[in-house]
Amino acid sequence: MSGTVDLRTYLQSIDPYDFEKLVAAVWNESGFETDVQSKSNDRGIDVVARKRNPIEQIQFIQVKRYSDGNKVGSEEVRKYATLYQQSDAVDVVVIVTTSEFTTQAERLANDLDMKTVDGYQLCRMIQETGVLSDLMADEGESQEQEFDWENPQNVRDGPVEEKELSEAGTNTNKQIPNKQTESGEDGSSKSLTIYLVVFVLQMFFLVLAFSMINKGVEWLVGLSFFVAMTLSGKLIKMRFVD
Repeated sequence: MSGTVDLRTYLQSIDPYDFEKLVAAVWNESGFETDVQSKSNDRGIDVVARKRNPIEQIQFIQVKRYSDGNKVGSEEVRKYATLYQQSDAVDVVVIVTTSEFTTQAERLANDLDMKTVDGYQLCRMIQETGVLSDLMADEGESQEQEFDWENPQNVRDGPVEEKELSEAGTNTNKQIPNKQTESGEDGSSKSLTIYLVVFVLQMFFLVLAFSMINKGVEWLVGLSFFVAMTLSGKLIKMRFVD
């Protein structure tokens, strides 16, 4: 490499274990305690992340250091969804990749309550936390000359556009676009709509349960309470995890 290079290309070239440590460092900066698993005992889990506030949460993170043409597909998502079965304590399974996810893989991950982080989202997280320069500080000046650590935002906008942001002028605050926000507020509005629908359904079943108590329909009372509590759990998860 020479000069300022594409951050995502750099991530695709580093040692896999160093990449896992980098991902763990990003989660550390977000308030998690992390543990990078050994290859002999990872059970398909590369990083375990724990957060105690505002509520306790455990995430299992699977890291995929893939090249641009190698997207994470549905089969891999389905495979790592089984991590939920390995421990009752896990709250979220996350797949992180330097490449991208197929459309089918993203839909399946959403259906299975899994989180996905592609290469562009990861680069943005690295920029925001500043962990890359900290991790590379001990590797000497020769490594520092290969990448512009002071301006990690100098990366390409996407897989097709080859122009570096540094050529666009003096604007050093431009960030890598997040695929989930490129369509404006669609993602946020959809999440809010789903949240409101779940909330309304929860209240409906609670009202139904209390009304059935007076009528003595015990089985329907139990069913209504069960559905209401299930929806309540979904609301909590959407509020603190998404």
